[in-house]
Amino acid sequence: MSRARPKTASGQRERIAGLDALRKSLSAKDDLELTRLIEEGALSRVRAPNALLEYAIRHGSPAQVRAIVEVLKPALSAKTFHALFSEAAFWNYEKPGSALAVDWLETARTALAFTENVDHVENWRAEIDGKPVSEIHSPLLHAIEMNDPEWVALLLGKGVNLARPLEDPHRHHGGSALHFVCSRKAASKAIVEQLIRHGIPVDQPDKRGLTPLALAATSGHLDLVRLLIANGADVDRPVGQERDSSVLIQSVRAGAFDVAQFLVDAGADVRRRDRFGWTAASLACSRRQKPLVESMLLRGAELRPALGLRGEPTTLGLRVTWLLETAAGSAFAAGIKIGDILVTIDSTHVHTIEDAQRCVAMHRALDEVQLELVREGERLRKDVLLMAL
Repeated sequence: MSRARPKTASGQRERIAGLDALRKSLSAKDDLELTRLIEEGALSRVRAPNALLEYAIRHGSPAQVRAIVEVLKPALSAKTFHALFSEAAFWNYEKPGSALAVDWLETARTALAFTENVDHVENWRAEIDGKPVSEIHSPLLHAIEMNDPEWVALLLGKGVNLARPLEDPHRHHGGSALHFVCSRKAASKAIVEQLIRHGIPVDQPDKRGLTPLALAATSGHLDLVRLLIANGADVDRPVGQERDSSVLIQSVRAGAFDVAQFLVDAGADVRRRDRFGWTAASLACSRRQKPLVESMLLRGAELRPALGLRGEPTTLGLRVTWLLETAAGSAFAAGIKIGDILVTIDSTHVHTIEDAQRCVAMHRALDEVQLELVREGERLRKDVLLMAL
């Protein structure tokens, strides 16, 4: 029976000296010295290749990392690959398209061939404005941040748990990678398509009650909204912390009016109210989006046009005694003041509030009417855009 050769002190010293020399060449980014050490067999004495690679990633150059990978051909751990891909992602944030950024990505591509598991998630902690925050990071999330469909495909091909919620309160709120893509300003349709093909849930809410569809809609990504609905996202699923809102309401509130129009055309409920009593139509009216309001009215939305005033009858007309000083206050927005006397609406004389209401009821929200009034003995004409209550 053969016995393992006992470790000798001299052999141990030689191994440690070799590692020290390797680390010095990496820290100095001395490619020639590293090449010499490799040719002399220094890497053959390395017992923990992942640890050496992580040192090289932190201190060396992309070419040095590649050289070590190509000689050792190690089985990279998920943690080591994440460290490498994080370095590549950093340089693509700092100097996208630069030679250094491209070099790191090529190095990651080389290492990927020796990596079985890329599904490594880390919780990075930092301090922002004196407050501790934590963020979830992974190779897949880095690829999404780089907006790189090719790398997303490569990583998904290695196997990633897409059902796992991303548990951090600062950025991901318990959502998925699909939530992350849909919430970004520079969202990629190609990445969303890949995530859907790999089975990511399309209608799952995060801890704020927001679905990927809600995030895509409020971010103004009409192409993603179309894609998600085509793949089963429920246009009328209640969203929000209390599940008391809708994607349509939120898209109007976010000013994504083209998205809102698409949702209306797709059959979204135009009568739903949020906890504050707003409907999508009343919100669109307050934003003066007449074509959108008209399309909602055609699909059953209810809006009551109003001047937003009260008054008392006089021999001359209706004296204004109260004005609604909000976005729905049509008269207030037009510059009408308490004490003004309203004489006519579109040439029809008014003496009571009921007269005024009958005139307004002949119109639709966001129609324009002309008021004739008397202010301190002077006759004035005001064009008023009718808002809705």
